Amino acid sequence: MDHLTDSINKKLTDKEFLGQLELLLRLTKKLLSHRKKLIPIQKGTAGFEFNGYRNYSPGDDIKHIDWNVFQRLHELVIKEYTIETPRYWVVALDCSASMFFYQKIALAKHIAAYLIYLFLSLGDKVIFFLYPQNPLNLCYYQGKKNFYPLLYELENIKESLSCQTSFTFQSVFQNLSKNSKAILLSDLYDYEKTREFFSFCQCKKISAISAHIIAPEEKNPPIPQGSKILQDSESQKILKAEISPSFISEYQQRFQNHISQIHLLCNQYGIHYQETNPYYAFPKDILDIVQATGLLRRS
Repeated sequence: MDHLTDSINKKLTDKEFLGQLELLLRLTKKLLSHRKKLIPIQKGTAGFEFNGYRNYSPGDDIKHIDWNVFQRLHELVIKEYTIETPRYWVVALDCSASMFFYQKIALAKHIAAYLIYLFLSLGDKVIFFLYPQNPLNLCYYQGKKNFYPLLYELENIKESLSCQTSFTFQSVFQNLSKNSKAILLSDLYDYEKTREFFSFCQCKKISAISAHIIAPEEKNPPIPQGSKILQDSESQKILKAEISPSFISEYQQRFQNHISQIHLLCNQYGIHYQETNPYYAFPKDILDIVQATGLLRRS
């Protein structure tokens, strides 16, 4: 079992990472919560999921009779199916300034790649975008053949200014169907944008996961004691501070309050909360995130 810190320093296009994608796909297929078979198996199109049996009635299409059951039980039964259409997965990746500290953006890119590869491989569709960017560039993906250009896009993500007050998620959600799910990859420092995302999910009745990316250095900052000049990565504000044990303790309490606020916000909007950090192990902890999406059955 590898630690993500061993892999997030590697490029997303490296053979080792591509091998991890295939391993994760194989493990996911073994644990799928879907039922046995979809007919037809054509990725990106509607399929029919086996839903059960009912007794044969005159006029039923004999093509739907289960002749294996008839041979065993001498009863005519009809196979019934429910129509399953491909889901849209909305994957939002925060590229504001704070995400470029302590390998958080590298972890977010890897998680996005893992999840999108799974979704596309299983026949679903993906809407991927970076925020806060104006104009918002929504990228639509369907089928594995379109995945590799995404890897190059992820490799070249650049910092976006989070002070763009005109940014909104409205264009993302306005045309989404109910058969959609959303995933937010962020350190969630921008409380108002986080709340806006959650609010749209609730209004559209879309189930969502918030992957809260927290670096260990944020919980226990490695700042030497003494007089320091600190700069807020989001607001660019300057603070002259005397770093002392009491200063660190006060910061840690504020950071814990931030996490508690995010928990309350998730509970308010019915969002699944998942804390992630660069020391997560592969594949176990990535599978935990996949399980939170509802793809995997509970153990």
